Amino acid sequence: MCRLLELAALPPTVTTARGTQNSQPQGNFNPNNVRDTATKWLDWKTLGPLVEGYKTLIEADVKADTKRLETYEAFVQGTTGTSRSLKTFAAARREYLLSY
Repeated sequence: MCRLLELAALPPTVTTARGTQNSQPQGNFNPNNVRDTATKWLDWKTLGPLVEGYKTLIEADVKADTKRLETYEAFVQGTTGTSRSLKTFAAARREYLLSY
């Protein structure tokens, strides 16, 4: 899920750990693709169930991790909270991209 948000902000050609990848052909920037990402994928009705699914999938591992950098409560707040959470980030990013 976070990878989806990262890809939405990447330039057309990026170098990653896997080598050079084209997220879209060079020279064919289409602002409608950004608008589509903002309206569809950053809408919490679409993104929320994905976040909840991944949260459920990794929750037990996060709780059991003894070397985590944040508390389990911070993990829960970051995935389902109303302040500094994925939901507020997606809403702010969506608003910014749609106003651009």
